Amino acid sequence: MADMALTRSDHFEILDFLGSGSYGSVYAAKAKGSDALVAIKGCKDILTSRTLAKRTLREIRILRFCHHPNIVKLLTVLVPDDTNQLSEFDFVFEL
Repeated sequence: MADMALTRSDHFEILDFLGSGSYGSVYAAKAKGSDALVAIKGCKDILTSRTLAKRTLREIRILRFCHHPNIVKLLTVLVPDDTNQLSEFDFVFEL
């Protein structure tokens, strides 16, 4: 994972494991250099099936436009720099 442009360890300090589901694991983290707390959802192998890739793209597209107090805000998506290694994405949400 050293080839990633923005990695979890470059910008965030993992504080706690929050849970896991069918698409990945969620961690509480703190942004390095600030006191901002975020939730990081690590999704692995989302490009292995067309259905999973579509669901992930749909989630990103919908959350980008949702601005409501009851919907978690998507802050950014961390992707690998090397396009040949597009197997893991990290979604950064408000905590």
